[in-house]
Formats: sequence, C-alpha cells, structure tokens
Amino acid sequence: MARVTIPWMPIAVASMAVVLGCTSSSDSRRSGSGVITPPGQACLMGGAGCGQMCGGSSGACPAGLYCGPNNACTKDCDQGKLCLDGQMCLTNGRCPRPLPGANPQGTATGAMGFDGGRVGTGSPGAPGQCHAVAVNATHVAPIVVAIVDQSGSMGDPLSENINRTRWDILRNELVGPVMLAHPNMPVNRSLFNEFASTVQFALQMYTDDRYTDGCPDLVWMPPQINQYLPLHDEYVKHSPSGSTPTAEALRDSIEKMMMLGYIGAFGPDVMQHPVLFLLATDGAPHSCLLNLPRCDPNPMPPLVPVLPTPTEPCRCGWGATQGPPGCTMVEEPNTTEVETEVERAFSLGITTFVIELAGPDDPRRTAHLKRVANIGAGLPAGNPRPKNYFNPLHDAALRKALHGIVGNAVTCQIKLDGTVVSQNPCEGTVILNGQMLTCNDPNGWVLTGPSTVTVNGTACDTLKKGGAVVDVSFPCGAVLL
Repeated sequence: MARVTIPWMPIAVASMAVVLGCTSSSDSRRSGSGVITPPGQACLMGGAGCGQMCGGSSGACPAGLYCGPNNACTKDCDQGKLCLDGQMCLTNGRCPRPLPGANPQGTATGAMGFDGGRVGTGSPGAPGQCHAVAVNATHVAPIVVAIVDQSGSMGDPLSENINRTRWDILRNELVGPVMLAHPNMPVNRSLFNEFASTVQFALQMYTDDRYTDGCPDLVWMPPQINQYLPLHDEYVKHSPSGSTPTAEALRDSIEKMMMLGYIGAFGPDVMQHPVLFLLATDGAPHSCLLNLPRCDPNPMPPLVPVLPTPTEPCRCGWGATQGPPGCTMVEEPNTTEVETEVERAFSLGITTFVIELAGPDDPRRTAHLKRVANIGAGLPAGNPRPKNYFNPLHDAALRKALHGIVGNAVTCQIKLDGTVVSQNPCEGTVILNGQMLTCNDPNGWVLTGPSTVTVNGTACDTLKKGGAVVDVSFPCGAVLL
C-alpha cells in the first residue's frame, strides 16, 4: 500500500503500461518483517458471508470481508485484531500490505512527493509471491483565473452606503489588506489565502492607461498552487486608472491558457485541471481598436489630457454626461466583443463567473453583464436568472460570492497514476486520514473513471480542507501502470 500525502498540485507522470500480477496462482502477502499472511485464513473457521459470491452482478461483500479469488467473499483477519505481523486488521478484513522495502508501519520507501510524502514504486514479487500495486494519487486542483478590472471607476465607492472604494474592497477579499502581506499576521480569510493549497490561482489585471503606450495594459501571473504571497505582493502594487478593455483581457487570458498548455483545441483536460474565469468589473467595456481620446473634464495635474480635434470625437462610455470643450459624445460600449470572447471560452471548456461591482445605477450595464454570465455558463443569453452572475453591494456579500464560486470549483477527485482494469473496483482500498472509506457509499468513494477515484459526502469535505493523507491500493493484476 502506498501512503500518499496529497500535494494539491498536478503531477506530470510518464508511465508505461504493464500488468502487475502474480507469477503463481497463490495470493500471499509479505510484510516488512517478512511474515506471510495467507489470504482467507480468517474464513477457515467459518463466519457470516464467507464464500458468498461477489463482483459483477453479485455486488459487494458484507462489512468486514473483501472480494477475493474466484469472486468469493473472504477475509484475512478479524476487524480490530492484529495480523500475524503485528499490524492492525483493516475494516474490510485485509491485513495491510506494505511494498517491498517498506518499514513495519507500512509507509512505502519510494520517490519523494512534492510535499515530502513518500510515494511507493511497486513491483511484482518473486515467484510464488504477489505484492500490492502502489498507486500514485494526485488531487485534481482547478485553475481559477481572476480577471480584475483596474479602470479608474474602480476607485469609486462600492455603493451609496459604503465609502470605501470598489478597488479596496475587492483587493481585501482577494488578497487581504496590505498589512497582511506576510505570515504570522492576524487570521487572513482572503480568497487567495484560504484556497491556496487546493486551487491554482492566476491573476489578470487589465486597464488602458492613456499615459502609457499600447492597449490593453495587463498584469499577469500564471496559475500555480500555494502562491498567496507573490499574488498579494503583486496585487498591492497597483491602483485603479484608465478605462475598461474587457474583451482584450478575456482574449489574452484564453491565449495564455492555450500557450501554457492548460487548454487545447478541444478544451481543458478537466480531469487534470478544470479552468474557470472569475471576471470582476464595474463598468461598460471599451475596445482598444477605437483609439480615441477619453472624456475627462478633470484630468489630474500635472498630466495633460489628449484633447479632441473637431473631426475626432472623444470616447465616452455609459454614464458619461459631458466631455471637454469641443468634444462630441460617443457611446462606445464594446459588449459584442466581450460576449464573443466569453462564448469562445465556454466552447473551450472554460466557465465564466461575473461579479458586478457597482450599484443599480445603469440597467444597460447590468443587462450586459448578466448576458455575459449566461453565455459563460452555456445558457441562453437572455435567461432571466443567470446563476453565474453576482452583484454584491457590501463586503460580506462579496466574500460569500467569491468563496462560494471557488469552493464549489474544488473537486473531490483523485487522479490515479494507473488504470484500474478489475471487474470489481470495490475490491480496492481507499483510506483517508487513517479512516477506511466504503466503496459506493454516500460518504465513501467510487471509481468514476479508469484512473479516477471520487470521494463523496463527509470524505469530500475532509479532502477539500487540504493536507489529507490518502492510502490507495488494489489487488495484483487489477491495475495497469
């Protein structure tokens, strides 16, 4: 059995398909001390369920037994009692089966995991012997790309009843206040810190600053597990200014996901890294293609605004009432491009969630962002109740929305470095933090794919907390590596 401390990050493994099986028909087990425990010895004295048919249409064995050779229920030991080598009998009637080279406690001595946990290697035994197959297990950690509007209006209050800016409130909920930049500070419940060990966060800030060349102006940090401090330290360097090239930011995020290999022509490998976009914005989008002067009647000195010419109107988005003298007002909400990019993302397997950080002052903006949320979830654009749209008007509502979105994205899937070929997957053993889970149980585990174990219910809750220790084993010949 291989003890694996889930490292909460994807592991690239090159593997060769080979059937690990026995060189003899006997199924004996060798411990680290060299004592062989014959299979089924506890059933020699009889017992309820011993010899009952199992596997396939016959179903699983009663509690305390496992499906043994010839599809007959059996047990090596009685639950709660010691095996011949001194180890405690497992709840399915098996004696623990450490790999060759394991210590007496059964922790395999294989390659080091990313977190220092030991990962067993596994091999067939000598003639007449059969060792357990070690299965390397990896938690399926989703990728969440936070696409953050950095435009000047993010410096406005979140709502009429809150004086703090939209930028500050969003920053506090994503990375925490500036004072919480380093460890040993008060408890930090920010999103990037709370889910640091279970989610691969990426950051995309976007704006179009008139005083810098090019459009859009982007800040990008690629997805990675456990990178809270770098995300925080980068985030707090920036402040709101400029306008809102949302379509360009979405397009760039999609292309970066492709360039990094997280999605391809047929979308992401959802068994390795589900991808979702978290778009937080407060304004109507504009396009970098229309490189017109902005309406800004009150530029910050000593900066000098770009003034319009009689033939070149300034560009004003929704909500603007006037521009500099001689400026012709032009509405320029670039909604079509935004919706097109979100539809493209969904076609590639990326779900988009929308956080509108503004009050109910502009029905057209809200209607557009609801359409974006619908399209990002694969729903009709005009659906009246978009499930992926949120309009939080205070801190607690924003925190609830963010943690709900990301919490639901954290999976309870465990990727196996091997393919289970057994006709009866329930003869495998999954132990979470020392507690054996029941196969096909609401609070246990189920084989949801040839190389995927999913834990459910209370076991899923435990796995989502991070740092879980999982033991996975299958009988000889049951797994292709």
